[in-house]
Amino acid sequence: MSEAMQPFNTGDFWLPGEETNKIPGRLTLGSRWQTLELHQPVTPSMRLDSTASDGTQTWVPISSGAEDLTIHGSLDDGVGPVTLISASTRRRAGIGRFGSPERHTLESEYAIIGGHVDGELTLFTDIRISAQYLDYWTNIPELDRRPSDSNSTLVVTYEFPEKVWHPLPDNTGRFSYSCDWEIPHSSRRRRHVRTKTWIHISLNEGLSFREIRRKFLHPLSALLTLLYDRDCPPTGLEVKNEQHDHWLGVVAYGIEREDDLEPDVPLLSASEFDFGKLGNWFQLAERMDPIPGLISGSIKDSSRTVQNRLLELATAAEGLHRRLYDGERRLSDEQVTNGLSVLGDTSLDRDVFEVLSSALRTYLWDLSFPMRVLALAENVADYTPGVAGKPNRWKSALVNARNGFAHGLEDDGTDSVGKYYVLAQSLRWLLSMRLFAEAGVSKEIMARNVINYEPYKRFMRAAAQLLPKVYGQSATR
Repeated sequence: MSEAMQPFNTGDFWLPGEETNKIPGRLTLGSRWQTLELHQPVTPSMRLDSTASDGTQTWVPISSGAEDLTIHGSLDDGVGPVTLISASTRRRAGIGRFGSPERHTLESEYAIIGGHVDGELTLFTDIRISAQYLDYWTNIPELDRRPSDSNSTLVVTYEFPEKVWHPLPDNTGRFSYSCDWEIPHSSRRRRHVRTKTWIHISLNEGLSFREIRRKFLHPLSALLTLLYDRDCPPTGLEVKNEQHDHWLGVVAYGIEREDDLEPDVPLLSASEFDFGKLGNWFQLAERMDPIPGLISGSIKDSSRTVQNRLLELATAAEGLHRRLYDGERRLSDEQVTNGLSVLGDTSLDRDVFEVLSSALRTYLWDLSFPMRVLALAENVADYTPGVAGKPNRWKSALVNARNGFAHGLEDDGTDSVGKYYVLAQSLRWLLSMRLFAEAGVSKEIMARNVINYEPYKRFMRAAAQLLPKVYGQSATR
């Protein structure tokens, strides 16, 4: 949200094409739903249901939330035009028998600041995205402070870094880093310059807001969350197209204000995860969706139980293996056909034959969950040392936990919460590192960095203490 914007903004609002029917109201902006409170309804609260033969009409209320409206507006205090997308009624108040005023409150998924657009299918060809800690991660030099010889003058200069464009891996466009600065409103005693780093993406063909969020904004947030081991939500989205040659700000659910906390060192720097790998990541995240979000969600959402996180990550592990190794199977089609032929030649009981033949057709030919997670663990062993402890024991513990949730099996008497925590954390690291490798990050760099990365060292210490049979020094394979 720009400095000119405030959480509460008054102005006039109308439906597209009905600018002569302006309605005063107040727009509340934030990182969740955008709320518009109007002094009179922008849509009717009742609809004609039927008309009897004598002309009697039956009117019924329109259900709240049934609309999917685009609403244009003009905000006061110089903020200017705004568009609310996918707005629907939250409540109506003050409806009276004798024509008392009706107040109409709507909620919108997102608002576009600075222009009027047609609706959610509007396409944008230029995009700028940002997320928490992107400034620190890119570490682009920006400000230079030089006191004069007499110490009576302080000169602060800001030099825009040269923009170097890099192609997206699918040749659908190009992208680069860009920087902005502003001097926010502040007291006389505290004047400062605020800088912001963006990833500028220029596309050959436009994308809608939902596509931008899925292809670029959420993948960037997930990447930084995995690299910093803390929640890095999106903190900015701006768009342009042929109709709007200036940047339009987007205020939407999940786009939050950036905090001023300085982060620790990331697992991989921007030079180690360079433009080529970042472009690969955007493409990979779309292909693997929703797996990157599930992994990063296990870091940023601490309100859910560890059992929930473990189940999600176990599902993500199976899904990741299936997508990375699509087509791998235990038995070929020919082997399945031969097996069914052999079963048909036996004198098995009819019910037994049906069970076995059905199993062979539907799933026995496929790799099992234990096979898939063990294969992933063995794959990352060289560049994520110790992540699965003793791999066979780790696999058994993970499979038992997953099956225990599904079938209500008795626990083995160990500290269940501690065990689930370790298994969930092991999957968080295993899956993250496997995705980084798929994006093209050097395995040597990952192996060197991860063993010296404090969050990973904390995990290994906790694993040895809470699950010694898998991670203890005396454990055997």
